[in-house]
Amino acid sequence: MDVPNPDEIHGAVKALFETARDRAPDRFLDALVPVIKMRPSGEVLNVIPYSYDGEMAELCDFANQFGEILSALKDTKNYSKLQIRIKALLYCHILEADFPYFVFNNLFRVIEEKECRWPFVKATTGGKEREVESPTERISELKEYAPDVEPHLGLVLDRLWKRKLRNAFSHAQYYISDDGFEGTKETYSLDEDKRREPYAFTHDQVHQLFEAVQTYLKAFIEEYKAQVKPYQDGEPHRISTGFVQWDRFRWLWCQENSSGPFPVTSERGKTRNTQMHQRKIESISKKLGEIAENAGDVLSRGKRHTRMMAHKDVAFSLADDWLDSFDSLVEELYSRNSWERKFSKRYIRGELQRIIAENRKSGDIREISTLFHELVTEIESFDTEQVVYIPLIGIQLEVDEVVIGPVVLRKISADRIEEMTDRCEKIVAGTTSNAKIKKKANAENRETLESLRGKVCAESRIVAEPTRAREKAGEATHQVLDLLRYSIPPIYRKDFNVAVGIEGEAPSRTILTTPVISAKGERYSIAQTVAGPVCPFKVDTENLSKMKRIGVFKASRILKKPQETRTEFEAAILRGIHWFADAQIQADRDNAFLSLMICLETFLTPLEKEPVTAAIAEGVALILGENLQQRKGWKGEVKSHYGKRCRISHGGKSSVSKNDLAALTETVGRLLMWTLDNSDKFDSIRSLQDWLEDRKLS
Repeated sequence: MDVPNPDEIHGAVKALFETARDRAPDRFLDALVPVIKMRPSGEVLNVIPYSYDGEMAELCDFANQFGEILSALKDTKNYSKLQIRIKALLYCHILEADFPYFVFNNLFRVIEEKECRWPFVKATTGGKEREVESPTERISELKEYAPDVEPHLGLVLDRLWKRKLRNAFSHAQYYISDDGFEGTKETYSLDEDKRREPYAFTHDQVHQLFEAVQTYLKAFIEEYKAQVKPYQDGEPHRISTGFVQWDRFRWLWCQENSSGPFPVTSERGKTRNTQMHQRKIESISKKLGEIAENAGDVLSRGKRHTRMMAHKDVAFSLADDWLDSFDSLVEELYSRNSWERKFSKRYIRGELQRIIAENRKSGDIREISTLFHELVTEIESFDTEQVVYIPLIGIQLEVDEVVIGPVVLRKISADRIEEMTDRCEKIVAGTTSNAKIKKKANAENRETLESLRGKVCAESRIVAEPTRAREKAGEATHQVLDLLRYSIPPIYRKDFNVAVGIEGEAPSRTILTTPVISAKGERYSIAQTVAGPVCPFKVDTENLSKMKRIGVFKASRILKKPQETRTEFEAAILRGIHWFADAQIQADRDNAFLSLMICLETFLTPLEKEPVTAAIAEGVALILGENLQQRKGWKGEVKSHYGKRCRISHGGKSSVSKNDLAALTETVGRLLMWTLDNSDKFDSIRSLQDWLEDRKLS
């Protein structure tokens, strides 16, 4: 029996992957990531089915667990026959798995400059495509591709695939004798022309096929993982139909706007529908019409509460239940994912007020439905990108720019001021205002923008209306500042008082004058001391290297992800960093100490009914301690800290010293570094605590 040896199998798999990569590097990823076009509601969408990931994981588990069963049953009666049954089962199961064939087919298609197809398809004589499902036909197709690729995988698979063995086993048309696997179907056919000599596979031949198919599975998985790994860096990568991005456990399809590609959140391969349905539009229009009909004039007053509203030259009021209905409607619309992402509550509230005002002016209640339809269309088609600059304080930027998460830190140069001023002037020129007003607006804009010259700003690019863009830019900037504050303790001494923040929110260096004059006029003392930061946070190549070592840019990759695609553990890391950063801006030691303890609790508060102090102390010890002595030391130290935390929280006398705060800062900082280093290892707090439990028992 001709069966390929391990070197032939590994060589053929490797040759196919490397040939496709070398000949078509720009299309190589198309062959590795399954992207399928779907047509929900007539719209073509690219989606990534997660079933293939699950299928391959199950196939490996299936093979491994049956291997364990074989090992455990070595002393079983008729073990040789049991081996044949299980090895024949695994042989068939592995060679019928879809995903390897899909990848092989697409690698060959890439080599021959053909478009990739998911799943495995072939052209019919009529010019259409049909899916190829049987291993026999799939291998036959693979054999026809790229004859210059050597060793040729199609030919190797053809020698590995034994159709008669698979058909007999899958249809229970066999028996196992002392000699081996005996097929039966072709010996009892009623059609004499179809009767043939019985076929069989000896015990050794079945074992040989089983070993070969295990090699095949291992070769595919190892080569696939090695070739796809460079693309699994959390960044968008281009394929022929758009972009894909690896998100720790899965591939995400990316859409693209003017600021670049961004992942589309999906659930089991189905793109989330964020558009409002017609029935919903009519329902909300009806509610809005009822609210408009019950709006009063500006002098009307309700029994519980009243709010006056206005748009242009129309003013009105809403009171009591109708005011509650209006606010509920604003909340309902804002909570829609596609609306909240791009529009502020203030904007939505203002647009609903505009619709009511225009209706009161026209007097036609039917107009509300038209106006609301127009609003929905405008909001759901909105794609205007805003560039937001937020001035920062306490940062000395000595490189051109630094990208942290979705934010770019840059110093505003004269050229940048000129560019912003020119853009504003073009916008002003397009208005209907007279020349005098335009000139005044341009002068005021130039003077205002000049105030940013030389300042370090956080630049964000956001698709949203201006108010929501400012809100989101502020949120992103605060998260970046958290990472800078996380970096301060390992880079600067505490007495340097390094402080960073948004301009107006963070302390600045000043001279503190404190005169002390005796009441009787006998003596006086006037002291002047420097208060606030002694030096700024210097962002240079040296400090950037230190920031990289402590995991700042690993956290940056998490920040780049949309919130809904972050794992629970990644979200916990960002919360932990926030509490650590909060401790750095507290003037009171007790408050700083509490913030650091909350950071520990973010990760280590027990999910079951366990004593909290012991669980947190043991968790820190298991994570940071390298041996028994160190773990005992960490456990004792954290228990002592937790005692102080309880006294502060419950109003007892504070006993937090500078040394206590410094020690806890170091402990929590080391824990955060560990979580960042292991952010790919866990997907939830539960998985972390399960790991800690296993570590206890190991």
